Amino acid sequence: MLLSHPTSQDITGWVLAGGQGQRMGGADKGLQLFQGQALALRAAQRLAPQVHGVKLNANRHIPDYEDWGYEVHADSVDGFAGPLAGMLTGLQHCDTEWLLCVPCDSPFFSVRFGSAFKHGLGRSTVADSHGVGRRARINR
Repeated sequence: MLLSHPTSQDITGWVLAGGQGQRMGGADKGLQLFQGQALALRAAQRLAPQVHGVKLNANRHIPDYEDWGYEVHADSVDGFAGPLAGMLTGLQHCDTEWLLCVPCDSPFFSVRFGSAFKHGLGRSTVADSHGVGRRARINR
C-alpha cells in the first residue's frame, strides 16, 4: 500500500496540555506564562501555520483554553493517564489523515516542524492499520 506525501492540509496539529503539573507543584503547565504568553497558546500559534488546524488537549481549566478559540478535548481515558492518553484523544478527534502532536512545554519547537514532519514521512516506513505485520512505504 503506497501512501501519498502529505501536505499541510492533511495534518491536524495537536497541543498536549493535559498533565497534572506534578513537577510544577500542581500548576496547569499549559497556562503558565513564558515571555508573557501561556505555553499552550504559544505552541498552538507556532503550530497553526504549519497544519490544517490546531486542537488542544487539556484536562483542567478547559474554559480558559477554549477562550483562545481552539477546539479543546479532555483525555478520553480517565485518571491523567499521561501523554499517550492525550495522543489517543487526538487521534479520536483528528479530522485529517495525519496528527502532529507537540507538548505545550517546548516553546522553541521549530516553526518548520510541520515541514520536517511531512518530508520525514517520505523517508519512513510506517505501520499499516489494515493488518498486523503489513508495512507501507510512503512515496516522496
